[in-house]
Amino acid sequence: MEPTRKFLRSLGIASASCTLSELDGDALHDGTLHIFVVETTADADGFLRRFAGRQCEQQLLVVDRAVWSDPRGKELMAYSSVTLGDDFAHRFFEVFGSKLAKLVHETGAVAA
Repeated sequence: MEPTRKFLRSLGIASASCTLSELDGDALHDGTLHIFVVETTADADGFLRRFAGRQCEQQLLVVDRAVWSDPRGKELMAYSSVTLGDDFAHRFFEVFGSKLAKLVHETGAVAA
């Protein structure tokens, strides 16, 4: 995720990263786009229990293809996501740009 964070910094967008267990509570911070990267079945379980279906407009879900084979990972298929793979960069920035534009519009934020 560091290349993504570097790109965001170049646009003047602050970012931070943490694990699911480090997030307080089950609510997402207002005015913030949360990118969830699910690489293991434990990640899938944590996301599904705490954030799936809540404040979806503030989420971008990224899933490692290997997780799809697990029953818990298959539950993630109900949610829109970007899969790690060959066209990841293209799909990620397409979805990211759309979600970010919507968030900026809804919050009334103005870029400098």
